Amino acid sequence: MPSLPTPPAQARTLPEPPLPARRVVHLACSLKIAHLLRAAFWLIGITLLGALGDSRTNLAWAAAQAKAPAGITVIDLPEVHAQLSGLFDPEGQLDFDAVSSPQRQHEFAPLGSALNAGYSGGVWWLRVDIHTPTAWIGRTVFLQAWMPDLDEVRFRSPDGREHANGALTAVEARSSRLRVPTLELVLDQPSTTVYLKVRASGSATLIPQLLSPRGVLLTTEWQMLYLGALGGALLIVLIINLVNAIGTREPIFLIYSGLVLSAGLATLSRNGFLHAGWVANPDWLIPLIAAPVHLLAIFAILFSARMLGIGERHPRLFRGLHGLTVLIALGFGLQFTDWVLEANRLIMITILAYGALSLGVSGWDLLRQPERSRSFIFAAYAAFMFAQVISILAMLGYVRATLMTVEAWQFGTWIHLLLLHLALVSGLRDQRRRARAIELEAQVTRAELAEQRRASEDKSRFLEMLAHEINTPLSVIDSTVQSLEMMPGASAPALRERHTRIRSSARRVSRLINETASRDRLDNGAWQVRLSKIAATDLIASVIDPLDRTLALDPQGGGPLLADEVGGAPGWLKIRIEPGLPTLLADQRLVEIALSNLIDNARKYGAPGSTVCVEASAAPPAGGIETRALTLAVTSSGCRLEGIPLERLFEKYHRGHTHPDVPGIGLGLHLVRSIAQLHGGAAGVETLSGPALRFWLTLPCDETH
Repeated sequence: MPSLPTPPAQARTLPEPPLPARRVVHLACSLKIAHLLRAAFWLIGITLLGALGDSRTNLAWAAAQAKAPAGITVIDLPEVHAQLSGLFDPEGQLDFDAVSSPQRQHEFAPLGSALNAGYSGGVWWLRVDIHTPTAWIGRTVFLQAWMPDLDEVRFRSPDGREHANGALTAVEARSSRLRVPTLELVLDQPSTTVYLKVRASGSATLIPQLLSPRGVLLTTEWQMLYLGALGGALLIVLIINLVNAIGTREPIFLIYSGLVLSAGLATLSRNGFLHAGWVANPDWLIPLIAAPVHLLAIFAILFSARMLGIGERHPRLFRGLHGLTVLIALGFGLQFTDWVLEANRLIMITILAYGALSLGVSGWDLLRQPERSRSFIFAAYAAFMFAQVISILAMLGYVRATLMTVEAWQFGTWIHLLLLHLALVSGLRDQRRRARAIELEAQVTRAELAEQRRASEDKSRFLEMLAHEINTPLSVIDSTVQSLEMMPGASAPALRERHTRIRSSARRVSRLINETASRDRLDNGAWQVRLSKIAATDLIASVIDPLDRTLALDPQGGGPLLADEVGGAPGWLKIRIEPGLPTLLADQRLVEIALSNLIDNARKYGAPGSTVCVEASAAPPAGGIETRALTLAVTSSGCRLEGIPLERLFEKYHRGHTHPDVPGIGLGLHLVRSIAQLHGGAAGVETLSGPALRFWLTLPCDETH
């Protein structure tokens, strides 16, 4: 390349690069490792803003172009104008001599500022007519043909020489070592015509630019700064997510790392780096260029499916997304065939379908549960879809092709990745915040449980002390009454009945206190079961008031009728014991408490003056009992429980509303079932005709009997 000439004094020059883009480099060099995450965000944001200073998108240049006549982009060349026209060769049968002949000139149609033919296939022949003012005659200029990934771009200079460029042209065979197809020419005439041959396996989109040597340097400088900043940001984000993947062991961070890496490769491919002489076989160049885009689409689908939780909430949609990955793999396979154009259309449709589905799901999630992370996700997919639609419409020829519209997918993809990264970080922070809240709640719960345990222990100690303090005077009362019964005249019926009631009441109070303490020990798990062999006859005899056991129990059934108080009136207590019963293997104290509760309930809630029947019989294995069992049952008549589920009678603190005047707190039956379950038995209730209720308690027997 010859030495760069100094532009004339009256020539317009590009403004100095804006300061924010320079600060990117200094900022990236001075940040500490502890602030890598913040650096990544600032680096990407400032880079995107700095890209506005690029000579391709510079605002001052854009304003100048708006005032210039229609034609291709001219940078740093005042008063120089260039017109673009094109000729379509569907079969690719023409050559430079044919298209440059005077007979073909009328077939060229004006194209404006760019070739924007979509996926037309074939060959496009372009003609660039450059009009040079006198002051610029003899100067060297450069004609560049964006995009870098076009298969073939061949120039024919005014002197008749051909200059090969394009992705399928080896680097050593290119007329210029720049990534972008470039032709160097000297403007030695007021009018100069250059012909181009363009072949593309993808979109036939070409944006020509005419630049001064200084313009080439500035453009290249900004391109390198832009790509270098993106590369630095990519590396930082990759490191951060790999560290997160190692620390959290969450696969989503690995998938996101693959997504970022494939996006970087796609950017490099789009800017002509991947095919810069890396592959010796041209047949592999087209798949090599297309591979990063396909990888980007696959990783994007996998990431979105996991990020949005589609697999758990929308199984059909999840299968649909996996179907899209199959289409992408099929499209990549077509890159090795002659169906390259169809493969490129397929990947575009697939990307749009993925973006639309993800945008819909993220929008629905945001409406249902507004959160910061969900807002980032929705904004990410909205930016992705907006940029992709613009680029695809530009490549299809429906939107005017400019570097901003054609390359919008790059900016949209990086903004998409930035917002997804913010969503990941926000989601990780939310998880840590929820984990801290759960841990704090667990600590509070443990403290409350410890406090409840201390309170329960204090209550247990109080009940034991109360039982001891009350049982002592009750024992004194009982002993005193026994002494009175031995005095002369104590056998009188009225006096005997009074003594019996005093002793019976004292024993009931003592039993109530002992049962309350036992119930508390059972609830706290402090009761240690001491199994022993118990005969059914002895068990029932120990529960029935000793003062009432004036008649012998009949083991053959039927049994005696013992006088007792039922329902607040004189009634009867009947004992039925099936002959030949095996002995129980249980804690006698606990079983006495359970049977006593059943009998007391029958006495309190039975019909006034009725008969309460206590019976013992053999029972088949049931209720979790795999051995022989014995059933203790208490039946009371005249008791109605309308509208009350019978199972609720065994709930703690539950009492029926049919006898509000009967004292109690609803713990007796709950204690009966607890004792039965503690022995591996069962307890229940059933209704009989009459009406009557039968409460039963089944306990395991001693197998050695």
